[in-house]
Amino acid sequence: MSTDRQDHPPPGDGRTRRRALLVISVGVLVAAGVLGARLVVSTSPAKPPHAGPAPNTVPVQRPAGRGPSAADLADARAMLVNEEEHGWDACYHGLFINWADVNGTTVGNWNGTGHPDPSPCTRHEDRMTTLRFLDSLLLYEADTGSTEFDGEINRIEPHVLTLFTTANADPRGWAYDTVVQIATLSGNPRFTAIADAMLKRYASTPADSSRPDWQIEEASALVQSRVPSYVALGSAELNRYWKAYDLHGLGLVDEPNGIVTTDQGDVAIALARAGLTTEAHQVLSGSEAHLWDPVNGGFAEGATYSNGSLSLKAKKTGGRAMNMLELGRILDDRSLVSTMDSIFHQHIYQSSPVGYQGVLYEQQPDWAPYTLGGTKESWVTSEAMGIATIALLSPN
Repeated sequence: MSTDRQDHPPPGDGRTRRRALLVISVGVLVAAGVLGARLVVSTSPAKPPHAGPAPNTVPVQRPAGRGPSAADLADARAMLVNEEEHGWDACYHGLFINWADVNGTTVGNWNGTGHPDPSPCTRHEDRMTTLRFLDSLLLYEADTGSTEFDGEINRIEPHVLTLFTTANADPRGWAYDTVVQIATLSGNPRFTAIADAMLKRYASTPADSSRPDWQIEEASALVQSRVPSYVALGSAELNRYWKAYDLHGLGLVDEPNGIVTTDQGDVAIALARAGLTTEAHQVLSGSEAHLWDPVNGGFAEGATYSNGSLSLKAKKTGGRAMNMLELGRILDDRSLVSTMDSIFHQHIYQSSPVGYQGVLYEQQPDWAPYTLGGTKESWVTSEAMGIATIALLSPN
């Protein structure tokens, strides 16, 4: 996942969207015996969860009691309102990478110096975060039946369709799942066409070995397509990639330059969605064993792998690690979901200032904000908020 990257452009064409019933991929495959004792987070750090049964790709109704809690919905709504009201940069018409309230004024695009970019019209929008924002809006509408964000959906949806086309299919396989979910929830066939173009790219020009995570995600998308030729190709690739990138003895998957990151969650999601549930459980277990903070709870940003060992990074990117909550939903692992949900509400979600609720890009090991260039690093970020909101609301 890349670094994060909003008054409002003209609204969309107002076409009527099909409000699809929220669907969920429910587990019917039995996990390969990976069971363990767990503690759900309370006010003290939790022991990280282990996994349960995993899904196939048949959409069915969400089981009773498996939807987002009232607290999840309230916090997701607050983040969406923040993004709607403050996250759009009218100068270049795109999402800020981050923003904060400074004496009643929204200031966006804070950089590595601890200050906003000197040019207010420098474009920094990351299209992946804008894609996640649209998915989050649609998921909230599907979960609640609310039409509160219809105007924002009608504004953002055509903007996303300028960022994503059939001609620029994205190589990140997790984006395929997001596009498919948007297509289902919106009923817009243009997103289906984009998803098809992504599959075609993955089959003809797969990512190279510099991005093992993309390779695994692309192969998973091919398997999920249910197109026989794609399934056969994706299955063969997954088997080959797993043998090549499995960090034996650690339960993790190799990543570029030996840097193991919270992308492990995305890799595990891709494996689980492709039916490789044993491997998904292994990556989850490896993440719990090597990336979990036993003192303060939560997952570290990552670690450096060298000579068979890992050196843990102290920094936390809690919002990005919320892909572990999404993984818990896919694996139907209620303890993992509960643990990550509790961590989110206690430490990751920033409930103040009112109107700017959201998720910070990075936090110290004890969850406190960093000070960067003499400035408290309190700006919320569109990438972290998108990952967190989708995790809270996503059906699968």
